[in-house]
Amino acid sequence: MSHNIVIGGEAGQGLKTTATLLGKILFKKNFHVHSSLDFMSRIRGGHNFARIRFGSEPVYGPEPGIDLLVALNQDTVQRHLDDLKETGAVLFDSAVSEAPENIVLPAEEIASEINSRAINTVYLGAILKIYDLGLEQAQKIIQQHFSQESIVNDNLKLLEKGFEAAETLFDLPEASPPTKQQLYLTGNEAIALGALAGGIKYYSAYPMSPSTSIMSYIAGKQKQLKVVVEQAEDEIAAINMALGASYAGIRTMTGTSGGGLALMNEAIGLAGITE
Repeated sequence: MSHNIVIGGEAGQGLKTTATLLGKILFKKNFHVHSSLDFMSRIRGGHNFARIRFGSEPVYGPEPGIDLLVALNQDTVQRHLDDLKETGAVLFDSAVSEAPENIVLPAEEIASEINSRAINTVYLGAILKIYDLGLEQAQKIIQQHFSQESIVNDNLKLLEKGFEAAETLFDLPEASPPTKQQLYLTGNEAIALGALAGGIKYYSAYPMSPSTSIMSYIAGKQKQLKVVVEQAEDEIAAINMALGASYAGIRTMTGTSGGGLALMNEAIGLAGITE
């Protein structure tokens, strides 16, 4: 048995952070978890959403039916309501969305009293209450995720406020500990780990979702593993830096996403000709 949560809103509303924290909480609660993110090609705005599927048995991908739709705006309701299961529910703020009467959460009002930029943590607290997951594990993960004390404190308060504002809705199957040691990783973290294990010494890139976290992960290991990470001024510079370093004998890598790859075409041709 598995449950599907979809969290939708605009770029810049903290969807990625919410999905990351929730995934880690579920994993620490001994559930099997699969999470995926869908991005629009915009810095802010547009429709972005995260799918989180979890259960007591291994899960290998998303499925279409939604048990809990967390709508941070009206667009999310309009786009995903048809996928809601008959037993499913919609979590929304009546100040920003109109949805079938289900679970109304005054998230905007709650967040404005403490830190309006951390409104997504109010939703996270509510999700935990809806699934009766408790707060203890979430509090530990928030303390690990954020480094600044004031931000940690604000998020802990908002987590509790969101938890108190919701009601338990779903009964979950009992989770059993994994039979073998497992890691909770994103695909980009796995790519970065593979590169580091393969002996990469230089990484150049221009930040573009969803590839940016490869660079940020490797950058976090620079001192420990003696790796140089260069944030280039654009994708053309990034790939040419990588090519130059590779021909100098350094194990090198660059990363990008769709639009960035289009900018790299000439340099990819140059690499082939030079080879």
